[in-house]
Amino acid sequence: MNQSFVHIASVNFEHSYFPQSGFSNFDLVISGSSKRRLNNLRLLFKRQSNGFNILSEDIDFLKSEKKPLIFQVFFTDPYFWNYSDLEYSKTKGDLIHLSNTGGQLDSSTLHQDSFVSEKDYVSVFDSGRLVSYLKTLESELQIESEEEVVTITKEELNTQSFHLDEGVYKFSSGDQRITIYYDPEAGFKKPDAIVSLNPDELFQNYSQSGKLNYSIRFKNRSTIWRYILADSIYSNFSSLEVLDSGTKELGFFGSEVQVSPSLKIPCLQSKSSIPLNKDFQPRFQLVDQYNPEIRSGKIIIKTLPIPDAKMIQMEGPNKDILYSDIFI
Repeated sequence: MNQSFVHIASVNFEHSYFPQSGFSNFDLVISGSSKRRLNNLRLLFKRQSNGFNILSEDIDFLKSEKKPLIFQVFFTDPYFWNYSDLEYSKTKGDLIHLSNTGGQLDSSTLHQDSFVSEKDYVSVFDSGRLVSYLKTLESELQIESEEEVVTITKEELNTQSFHLDEGVYKFSSGDQRITIYYDPEAGFKKPDAIVSLNPDELFQNYSQSGKLNYSIRFKNRSTIWRYILADSIYSNFSSLEVLDSGTKELGFFGSEVQVSPSLKIPCLQSKSSIPLNKDFQPRFQLVDQYNPEIRSGKIIIKTLPIPDAKMIQMEGPNKDILYSDIFI
């Protein structure tokens, strides 16, 4: 008998660093428990270059099913955190939690603000970290999931006589509050993010509006650009400037970069931060003796290179100023 599936939802990843070429630098992994639930709910998962689709054989199987389907996301670009306007989540043992139930900005996104932010971070617990956390508790523990709220007595905590499936949980004990992602099947490598889809929410929204299109939007980082005049040939010019060939404005000023305790190199530094953009159309030129009144000067380099995401420096009193260094 032929099976017939209906496309009920799409999840698309977007990144401002790739405005034209699109963002596809990630792997998706489904845990064993989520694979079993996909089968039991008569769903199919189809990976696309920039996300994935969910297809259903019978949408009624999703009705009243609260336990979420979880898709683990692993960023494959080692410089993702360089060009993304986010704090590196794993420094604190966190990951990005993207969900279609409550807290998202609107029904078309899976995060709390216009872009993914630190508000979407939750702590990652494997079995070892869970055991260590439970030992710190001095009173009963309330565990809230999308399906239910349960209370674990102090005696049950001491004997660890309870079980948690893969999922996101809110823990409350005394004055302590924490939201965690727990995976009993976790391997050595932890995901960077999870996409958590509540089946009943999919059913309700699809029944009302048809196919759902969820967007996950990452914002690009902005940095101060520094064109470093590393070649001694530039000392032969009297008044070097960086010209925006589109606006005819001079948005850079002369400065220096300390490359060693005893050596500084001249540079031309942007007056304000510029968004990093992989698809940026180069428009900056290196000119000498530019006259803004008649918009004339000698072009030294017709097209200056754009920054590499690998070359970002953190400076300033609090290491909170980001510089992109471009050697020319």
